[in-house]
Amino acid sequence: MALRIKKSTKKRHLEELVREPNRKIFVVCEGRRTEVKYFEGIKDNAKELGISDLLEVVILDKDSESMGTTDSEGLIRLANETKEKFKKIENTQYGEFEDREYKDLGLYDEERDKFLIVIDRDKKNFSDYQSFINKFKDEFILGITNPCFELWLLLHIEDSVENIINPKYEKILENNRISANHTFISNLISEKLHMNPKTGMRFSKFKDKVHYAIEQEKKVEQDLYQLENKVGSNIGIIIDKEMLSRI
Repeated sequence: MALRIKKSTKKRHLEELVREPNRKIFVVCEGRRTEVKYFEGIKDNAKELGISDLLEVVILDKDSESMGTTDSEGLIRLANETKEKFKKIENTQYGEFEDREYKDLGLYDEERDKFLIVIDRDKKNFSDYQSFINKFKDEFILGITNPCFELWLLLHIEDSVENIINPKYEKILENNRISANHTFISNLISEKLHMNPKTGMRFSKFKDKVHYAIEQEKKVEQDLYQLENKVGSNIGIIIDKEMLSRI
């Protein structure tokens, strides 16, 4: 099983990039659609969103063998296998190495580069939630949403905490499947944005509200430990502290 670099359809920062990135965040997502497309949107609209010129966001895609890996420990294993692959590349001439897709990426720097693991707080994804956080919070950036990534998407909708999340708190936390196409939260997004986030995710629906969502996230639970049993997200914290330019 392996992770591979997902090719971008846009050239980062176009002609205005004047500084070479010196830090990378490798994004490993539980899902292969909603989360991946969201962070592709972050990467492809980096300059407009204020993402630091010194940061390169690298989306890692699952191959056919790892496609079914969605649990927390499995994602960590894939990330560690990819780290080892990068270390191997450092000691190999690119022309001799089979994965030529990495040639333009530059070398992996253990001191500066980080892996972001994006995962839902779904009970089936964790054998022991608190132990997982204790074990990996310092080695990886852990991006967790409870009950799922769609909660972070809801935060892009104006006043959604007061008007949607708080009034429907228990139902959102349970997030039961209500039809063949929707869970409770995905149905809320479909009603508000006319888009199924699982099958028709469009970053354009969220691009202009990323900074708003970062601020609105402060009204729900953000602490990694407390996210075990409370509705919330720390995705906004990560984008704000790890990605946005401070210059």
